Amino acid sequence: GNPQWSPRGDLIAFTAKREQAGQRDEETQLYVIPPDGGEARRVGHVPTGVESFKWFPDGRRIAFVSWVWPHLKAAAQADALRDFKSRKETAYVTDEALYRFWDHHIPMDRVPHLHLMDVETGKARDLFEATAWELSRAEPDAHSFDIAPDGRRIAFAFDPAAEKKLDGRFALAEIDVRTRRAETLLHEPDWDFAAPRYSQGGGHLAFLASHQALGHNRPNQLAVLDQQGQWAVFSEGWDHEVSAPLCWTADDQSVLFAAEDRGRRHLWQFMLGERLAEPIFEGGHVGSFTLAQDFVVINHDS
Repeated sequence: GNPQWSPRGDLIAFTAKREQAGQRDEETQLYVIPPDGGEARRVGHVPTGVESFKWFPDGRRIAFVSWVWPHLKAAAQADALRDFKSRKETAYVTDEALYRFWDHHIPMDRVPHLHLMDVETGKARDLFEATAWELSRAEPDAHSFDIAPDGRRIAFAFDPAAEKKLDGRFALAEIDVRTRRAETLLHEPDWDFAAPRYSQGGGHLAFLASHQALGHNRPNQLAVLDQQGQWAVFSEGWDHEVSAPLCWTADDQSVLFAAEDRGRRHLWQFMLGERLAEPIFEGGHVGSFTLAQDFVVINHDS
């Protein structure tokens, strides 16, 4: 699953459970394969598995999500997972209100952390190790974080509350990849923020913002944060709900996203200066899309 081209186009990364060199994957791992064929290569081995991931712009590293025991260091994660799988009881015991999301339990005592992996050596490290930082426990995907164009920072959405709940209002933070020092970028108690995306120049951050103080069913709107900490909702005069992912155009003047309109789902271009949205592809249902080299590729159902 999750196939992604490397920025240099020399590899395709994906996640899988396989057997390679006599080792069978107990958890989903990261693999890379050349686009002209050959056998895929497992990139390292992460005891707690690899879920959603993104390439760094240099094509040498990958950021990914893995569910870990937050009180344990990386070296102890494999033993903890082995002990958990070998337990005899099947009961699930927790004092957390957020223990299940729709059709699946949240892994017991584990939380989703951001990790960094070197594609050549397979070495990985937990960027959140020994900290209280974590991603959403509901469904942490590749939209919940983004890598800056210079590869030095990662922005992510997190729940600042001590007790995590499904209706928690998320804030935005940023972590320095080298020092692992993270800080809150934006926290407004009345708002819920999600899906951060760096502009092409790296000076602005687009994200989804929902004014939850006005109602739990308030729609997500398009907002932008600058380097001075100033932010604004740009789509508040537009009666549509914006959905992830957000994608900046090359000139950083517009943002692409999918949004519903009268029971259909189109791909829209939102021009920030004019605060105007126009459909650039009309569905049916626009599912996923991507923008590269002035071309947009769309997955569409009629």
